[in-house]
Amino acid sequence: MAGTWQWNDFIEELSGEELRNYAREHNRFIYPYDILTGSDIAMFKNVKVKDAKKRFIICPLDDMNEKDTKDGQVIYEIESWARMCDWESCADDSYEGAIARWNKQMKKTAAKMMKPPLRRFVAMESSSMVTNIFLWGVLFFLFSFNSSVSDFFHSHYILTSLLFGVLCSNIKNIFTKSYGEEIPRETLRSWAGVSTHKFNEAFYEKAMRQWETLRQLCENSVPLYLLWRRGKLQSNALLPIETADDGQDTTGKIYCQEIRDSLRGQTEEISDIRTRISDKAVKRYVENILKVLQEMQQAVSFTESSAKVLAARRIVSYWNDELIALLKSYMDLLNNSSEEAADTKEKIEAVLQDLYPVYKKELGRITKAETIEIDVAIDIMRKEIDQVLNKER
Repeated sequence: MAGTWQWNDFIEELSGEELRNYAREHNRFIYPYDILTGSDIAMFKNVKVKDAKKRFIICPLDDMNEKDTKDGQVIYEIESWARMCDWESCADDSYEGAIARWNKQMKKTAAKMMKPPLRRFVAMESSSMVTNIFLWGVLFFLFSFNSSVSDFFHSHYILTSLLFGVLCSNIKNIFTKSYGEEIPRETLRSWAGVSTHKFNEAFYEKAMRQWETLRQLCENSVPLYLLWRRGKLQSNALLPIETADDGQDTTGKIYCQEIRDSLRGQTEEISDIRTRISDKAVKRYVENILKVLQEMQQAVSFTESSAKVLAARRIVSYWNDELIALLKSYMDLLNNSSEEAADTKEKIEAVLQDLYPVYKKELGRITKAETIEIDVAIDIMRKEIDQVLNKER
């Protein structure tokens, strides 16, 4: 890391949109933005680095700060100490290499964000902790040359150890930073599990649809400590986040929009798989389920009722995920002629047949509140009609 900071001069090589277009044109997978902060990204070129292999780096714009302007060219610096410490491992001598390193970094970040709160904190702060141990270790070592300080360290070794541990652990960050608890687990799973061998149009479109919602979630994020105090540290659900702006439940609206986006994306994925199924019976089972899903989409897309949208959570978080996994398994077995594969395909077909009434029942749950309101309105109207007719008689 010697001399790294004096080389902290970058110019923008490709904007976020140019970078994403480059990846699509060259069939290179790319995570389109920073999932931890919701920030747009860009590719930057280091103008001072001596090693050409460390020339290009992809960074979130939130980590870059305008430093100077030379000959009409804006010079940037990486503002984040943690990101600058990782700069050499994230940079490369080519566009493709920088994209590959960015993908690796984002994949690891998404995986870390899926861990339980304490493990997530340790995983995301580990590299910074190692740096702290070295820096504070050197400082404590230098202090120990003073005899009075050295005597204090020895006579109060427990207090000294605790102080050293607190300084190195970055424990203060749980009061000031968010570690992705506000991001839905389903989104993190898709980012951590996606294949990065080539450009993935389905993943890219879904990620771009979710971008604005994720950006709002990150802007409304709160530190882990506050979530713990509120009893909202749950690893399998999107947590409501309290804001001090206007008292309105903006997070509830964001969560509902996330459910709508997930339902739409899952429906599109199931429809895409259906087009590749040749068996007429299986195709019909999937088409029946798709019809119900399309009705669900219509029911939740334009409603102002958050209760109706939230009623679709089980479909989004469980049934659709299981259905997609089942269909993918079925597709994998199509070219397998073994008896075991044939038995498994029959079991999958039977499950698909039984799933249709399940989806119909879930649709009934989603629309139940609305039908009850309509029934009540009809009953009231009927009474009014009967009263008017009885008066005329």
